[in-house]
Amino acid sequence: MREYARILRGPAGSLLLVSGIARLAFGVAGLAFLVFVEEQTDSFATSGLAVGLFGATSALFAPLRGRFVDRYGAPALLAFTVGYAASNLSIPG
Repeated sequence: MREYARILRGPAGSLLLVSGIARLAFGVAGLAFLVFVEEQTDSFATSGLAVGLFGATSALFAPLRGRFVDRYGAPALLAFTVGYAASNLSIPG
């Protein structure tokens, strides 16, 4: 047990904490998506289908996303994400 404590006090502990928080946010995204679609459609079947498609596309594109990050680095992925989010903003008018 002392060995685990020693490892977690070092740089690996910080990396584990940050990685855990990042993965938690992605894990909760499916639940948020499920609740949102169910509220919009009043159908758990439709929301289940939507979450299933979300999971399938996430799994399908994960290797491509990994190659993109390996080739261009994480900042390129962040820039792509910010650009995508900005293109979907609705401007009230």
